[in-house]
Amino acid sequence: MEPNIVSKARSDEAHDDNNGCSGVCAGGLGEESLAAQTEHHRDAEEVAHFESICESFRQHAIFSRRARTGHAARIAALPATHQSLLPLWMQQGSEENRHREVFMQEAEKRNQFFFDSLLRHAGKAISQEMLAEPERKWSSDDTMSKVSSVLKSLARDWSAEGVAEREQSYRPILDGFDRHVKVNKESDPPRILVPGAGEML
Repeated sequence: MEPNIVSKARSDEAHDDNNGCSGVCAGGLGEESLAAQTEHHRDAEEVAHFESICESFRQHAIFSRRARTGHAARIAALPATHQSLLPLWMQQGSEENRHREVFMQEAEKRNQFFFDSLLRHAGKAISQEMLAEPERKWSSDDTMSKVSSVLKSLARDWSAEGVAEREQSYRPILDGFDRHVKVNKESDPPRILVPGAGEML
């Protein structure tokens, strides 16, 4: 993927900063991550936004654990008669509740590993590398809810559990393509622009 050089002036600056290399030196573009390549051509606001997203990814497990323990504390504050009306997996001290806690702890670890893998692929620091950061900026609950939405969207679009929702959401659109978009030959299928999706089907 070629870097998106947004202006000749910025390109000239990159040329000057790298002693004659165009944008990226030290052996060519292939030796840098995609994030490192594109950062040469981002403005300050875009870089700050990207970094805030990366930090939110790093903090996913922490916020998930906080939400889980807060939920448990609110249940514990209920009168015993009210707690007895809850499903067993919500009643603290029950075997079902203990199993669910173990399950949720494992899910938090796996989800954080997933986000760390994304960060590592982009050439950014992962969650464990930022634990000792003295002036760490914490993400907001609103931002973290969007991070959770990333997982929900991935589960919907790619998991076996998301089959039913995919059929409800996408089947009418795919059926419409079959009816209205003609395919002349298999080797040259039509390309369909999906606004907001960041790619073409």
